[in-house]
Parts: sequence; structure tokens; C-alpha cells
Amino acid sequence: MDEVREILANMGLGQFANSFESEGYDNVKLIEALTSEDAEELCDSTGMKKGHKTTFCRQYKQKFSLSNALINQERLALRQYLM
Repeated sequence: MDEVREILANMGLGQFANSFESEGYDNVKLIEALTSEDAEELCDSTGMKKGHKTTFCRQYKQKFSLSNALINQERLALRQYLM
């Protein structure tokens, strides 16, 4: 949970750390696995106002979209290798 708190604090959204934990997002791996739609839903369920949601979603995409794209490429390469 400390990593999640740190990420949110770095985004200027540390006040939502307890809400993320209440929603079950107490692990960075869970946040990394979010789709853009899931991230928006999480923002809504944690009570973020529109500005906070925009900040989270924009920074989420910058931080995690690249790593998700690389993971998907690795999965595709592994599937092709196994075929």
C-alpha cells in the first residue's frame, strides 16, 4: 500500500489513498493492470471530482500505458513463439 500512497502523493492526490485501499487497490500491480475505462471507474468510485479524475487519468496514462503496451507486446511474442 505504501507504493500506492506514494504514487498518489506524487500525483498530488494523496488524499485518495484510503479510498483506493477501500476499493481494494492496495497494490501497484492492480493499478498497473487497469484499463483506461477501469481507471475512470475507480476515480468515480473513490469520489474524485472532475479535476482530480482528469489529473489521475492523464498521469495514469503517461505512467502505465507504456508499461502495459510493452507487456502486451511480450505476451503476443510469447504466443507466437509457442505456436
